[in-house]
Amino acid sequence: MSSATAPPPLFGPPPRSRLLDVALLLAFIGLAVLLTWPSALVHIDVAVRDTIEADRPGWALALAKVFKFLGLPTIQALAITYVGIWCASMRRSLRPLLPVGAAWLLLAITKQLQPLFDRVFPHWPDCPPVCPEVDTGATGATFFAGQGYDAFPSGHSTATAIWLPLAVWLIPQLPRRWRWFLAITPSVLLTMGQTYLGYHWLSDSIGGILLGVLVLRLIQRVPWGTIPLFPVTLLEKWAAGRRAAIDRRAGSASRSPIWTVSLRRMAARRRSIE
Repeated sequence: MSSATAPPPLFGPPPRSRLLDVALLLAFIGLAVLLTWPSALVHIDVAVRDTIEADRPGWALALAKVFKFLGLPTIQALAITYVGIWCASMRRSLRPLLPVGAAWLLLAITKQLQPLFDRVFPHWPDCPPVCPEVDTGATGATFFAGQGYDAFPSGHSTATAIWLPLAVWLIPQLPRRWRWFLAITPSVLLTMGQTYLGYHWLSDSIGGILLGVLVLRLIQRVPWGTIPLFPVTLLEKWAAGRRAAIDRRAGSASRSPIWTVSLRRMAARRRSIE
C-alpha cells in the first residue's frame, strides 16, 4: 500500500536569519549618509563615470543597452504577475498572488524615497553628455541638489532585486543552481549596463539592490500560506468546489458506456423534432 505523497509547498522557505536584514538596513542607511556630502564614495562615483566615458566603443554601448533592458520594471512586474497567476492555477490556490500584490505595493512605496534624496543623474538620457545648469561633479553629485531628480536609489535595481528572486521563491521546485543564477545574475548585469550608459551612479545601483533585497526578505517572512485571510479563504473554497464539481461531471461522463451516451443523444434529438 503506497502512502499518499505530500503536495508541493506553495512557496520557498522563509529567510532564517534576521541579522542579514539588519545588516542590509544599516548598509543602506550608511550608503545614504555617505552621499550627503562630497565623501570618498561620491568621488568614486564620479571617477567611475569619467573612466568609462574616456573610452566607450559602440559594441560595448550596445551590450550595455541589452543589460539595461533586463531591468525594465514594467516588463518584470507583468512577467512575474503572470508567474503568480500560473502558480495559483497549478496549485488551485489564490495565495501565490498575495506576495506578488505585496511586491507591487512595496515597490510603489519605495519609489517615494527617490525625490526625497533628490540626487542628479550622471547623464540625463535626454540631454547628453551633461544636463545644462547641473553640476555632476563631486559637489553636484550629492543629495539634495534642489533639482527634483530621483537617481537614488535606482528604481530599476530595486525592482530587479525583488521581482526575479520572488519568481524563484514562488517556484521552490527549481534546481538550486538555477535559483541562484536567476536571483543574482540580472542584478549584476543591470548594474553594469546602467552604470556604463551613465543612467545611474554606481552607488545608485548598489543602494537599489540593498533596498530591494531587504523588501524581498520582508515579503518572504510573511506566512502567506497560513495567514488567516477571510476573503481569500472564501474564494479558495468556492474555487475548490467548482473544480470538484467539474471533476465529478467529467468522471461520471467517462464512466458512462458509449451506447448509453448515444441513446441519450438520440432521445434529445427526438424531443427537439417533436
